[in-house]
Amino acid sequence: MDQKSLPEIPLIELGDGLWDLTDPALRSRAYDLLVEGRRLVGKTRLRMLDRFSRAWAERTDNPHCADIRRMALDLPLGLWFMNFCYEWGCTTRVSTHPETGQPSLMRTLDWPFVGIGRNLVIGHHSDQAGFDFYNLAWPGYTGVITGMAPGRFAIAINQAPMRKPTPVLVLNWLLARPRIWNTKALPPAHLLRQVFDQCPDYNAAVIMLSETPLALPVIFSVAGVRPGETCIIERLENDHQHLAGDNATGNHWQRYDLPAIPRGEDSHERRDQLAREEWQRMAEFHWVRPPVLNPFTRLAVETCPANGHLRVQGYEQDGPATSEFLLSQKM
Repeated sequence: MDQKSLPEIPLIELGDGLWDLTDPALRSRAYDLLVEGRRLVGKTRLRMLDRFSRAWAERTDNPHCADIRRMALDLPLGLWFMNFCYEWGCTTRVSTHPETGQPSLMRTLDWPFVGIGRNLVIGHHSDQAGFDFYNLAWPGYTGVITGMAPGRFAIAINQAPMRKPTPVLVLNWLLARPRIWNTKALPPAHLLRQVFDQCPDYNAAVIMLSETPLALPVIFSVAGVRPGETCIIERLENDHQHLAGDNATGNHWQRYDLPAIPRGEDSHERRDQLAREEWQRMAEFHWVRPPVLNPFTRLAVETCPANGHLRVQGYEQDGPATSEFLLSQKM
């Protein structure tokens, strides 16, 4: 499809505030996602999952409770679950350009949830301390799954493999809840939000991502701004393993020897293909091809935090759902 005929990805200036779900355009995107969520899990289940998510968030004093509660006044069913659901696949690579020495991050996000690609928005957060970042998300989402802070770092979350897998997405989600019910640790996306809000550089981000207790296992990919500032962090709730330097990851453990089933389709194949890509292909989404590209791909990203470069495209099952968003800053 011609790029010019595809809808653009909105860039929303958020400052240090919230998504404004009273804005008709943002509300329409959020509502479309929640409708698809009801279709995926059913209205009754979604209501139950929403209540469970809210109860857990409030009991653990999650720092985003007040924000979600406020936004849920405008979209009462599904917003809590949308902020705490955690069932997707991803393929991510962090590597250093052979000529410039600048680290970069490339990633796709895969999810059976229809509408993520076409409703993608980019929130630009900034505060009085001068920490700004771009959050690739959807209206109403308070965490960070993929983000880029110009001059600091780019970080993406990959879902860790399943400990007790079933073929049913909702059941997988429910089976994980008893393990975290008694913890007050943050979910990974909310820890990552704190990193973007608080960390001045790559080293501070890696320490915070490695040492902060988590509610659930996760895989973080981190690219800084100087040569050598690339790593993948495999996290359990209270433990971590580093894969230092240029590398790629899917949805399986590379350092941990634990019984688990990879998330998504072809995790090892996706990871290996992206790791093998030549630098000549690592631009303008030439690397977004099967199996990295698959029917569940909803997002593709290329970013270099050293020069503020950010390229994003949304996908749905039938291919690109948005035109390419391109941001380029001279740092």
